[in-house]
Amino acid sequence: MCLPCHELCRSCKGSSKNCDACIPTAFLKDHECVTDCGYGYTNSLDRCFPCPENCTSCLYNSLTAVYLCTRCVRGLFLHQGLCRPTCPKGMFGAQASGLCESCDRACATCIAGSFRDCITCNETAGFARIGTVCSLPVCADGSYYLETLRRCLSIHLRCHCVVDCPKGCARCWTAAECLDCAKGYLLNQGLKQCEEECLRPGFRYKFGTTKCEGKCRG
Repeated sequence: MCLPCHELCRSCKGSSKNCDACIPTAFLKDHECVTDCGYGYTNSLDRCFPCPENCTSCLYNSLTAVYLCTRCVRGLFLHQGLCRPTCPKGMFGAQASGLCESCDRACATCIAGSFRDCITCNETAGFARIGTVCSLPVCADGSYYLETLRRCLSIHLRCHCVVDCPKGCARCWTAAECLDCAKGYLLNQGLKQCEEECLRPGFRYKFGTTKCEGKCRG
């Protein structure tokens, strides 16, 4: 007596769920047809394949015939498709994302992404430990540190004109990036620009405008 295969099987043998091939919307996994390969597996060519060791999810690169991790087990960090116990130099393992992320440019090695989190300083770019942080040499007010020459400049070498720091900077490390701010301004770490300090409690100026809005961030 012939019995029908499972609804996801295109063909089966011995039992309804012992599948040889699946319908177009399903994938073959251990002789069973499923619509989702599940934790630790990826699908390719209508079949489920286990991800590399320590991956919880992955992708198959058909051009290189290599499986690339997209998420790692807890305690390992993703970098270029591999799960690693430690990250390359200049990067750190971010616990929240599970990724290897870049250190601040002041750091050669670090434990997190701020310039305050350096283990060793990026001496190649001119940074050195000053107190508890890695910093560029302290330049005089209105001058800036030129990384290519690794020294402070206040006069342009070719045109002999004074180079001004951006508005609100007390000191800057390029003509467009502030190191710290003048009184009444706050440093935007991401943009390396000085924003006007808002006098209204719990608010700050929206960057690039004179509009006082939004709650302060930490």
